[in-house]
Amino acid sequence: GEWVRTGLESFSIPGRLEMICSRPRVLVDGAHNPAAIQKLMENIKKGYSYSRLIIILALFKDKHASKMIKYLLPQVDVIFLSESGLPRSQDAEYLRTLVEKNHHLVTADKRIEVWVERDLARAVKKAIAMAKEQDLICVAGSLSNIWIAKKTVQDLTEEVFS
Repeated sequence: GEWVRTGLESFSIPGRLEMICSRPRVLVDGAHNPAAIQKLMENIKKGYSYSRLIIILALFKDKHASKMIKYLLPQVDVIFLSESGLPRSQDAEYLRTLVEKNHHLVTADKRIEVWVERDLARAVKKAIAMAKEQDLICVAGSLSNIWIAKKTVQDLTEEVFS
């Protein structure tokens, strides 16, 4: 039974808590509904230590955005509200109003940095530029965000090493 456990521990589903960069640490997760976002936040709390949690969120219009933001706010330190650039993409400014509406969920002594960056690739670049070594970046809200995040990280890595 031991080899099965070892195999399962090393098994990861692409786009589910997938680490795509190690310095700084960038996770991608396809969580795109309230239950998945809630699970994502639980998994981050249990599985990772960090000084700041930086979330990059881009959602589709038909999603329960308010509920998802409610699950993110108690844990997040910096949030980038973005758009995937696809036709059904939820407006980043609208997401900002939802963050403001639910601001009471933030611990009284904590300040959250809220950034609106419509271009998802640029949001990823900005998050990476501001992140310190102990920080954790997580891109969530849609499976389509994962591809953009991976490509952006790959392009940045190629710039650094070329």
